[in-house]
Amino acid sequence: MTDTPIILPFGMNDLVEIAAMEKMLFDDPLDADRLMKKAARSTIVGWTVRVPCTSVIIGYLLCDVRYKSIRIVRIAVAPKFRRRGLGSILMRWLHGLVTMLWLYVDGFHVPVYAAVDPGRRIARRFLKKHGFSRVRKMKNGKYLYRRIYEIASI
Repeated sequence: MTDTPIILPFGMNDLVEIAAMEKMLFDDPLDADRLMKKAARSTIVGWTVRVPCTSVIIGYLLCDVRYKSIRIVRIAVAPKFRRRGLGSILMRWLHGLVTMLWLYVDGFHVPVYAAVDPGRRIARRFLKKHGFSRVRKMKNGKYLYRRIYEIASI
């Protein structure tokens, strides 16, 4: 990839393309209808990574913003574009979201959660690299990871 990828906010018109990537990448893909329902009943925000010349989505981060926390719904990068720092770039955008959320909540701690299948060793390692710790095993068998962002007082 010679062109620098473009990071754009997630939009509802991205759902079909993201659903197609989901089918390629995951055993439990989120289809467009499921993503639409999830977005309609909660505050889903996120970003897409695109190839500049074609505007094709090659990665994305979707988050469910709650009152005092954030849950990562999904972070993914197409296999052909992995190991190039795109996931880490998306995590930096997540840090920006945490900072914005902090402006609206009391206190200086914003927890971010992610659920990961035990078999996804690379995903677990990625979260640990970005400061997440495993909290517990959930009833559905996935591991729950958490990172508490501490925002310095002004």
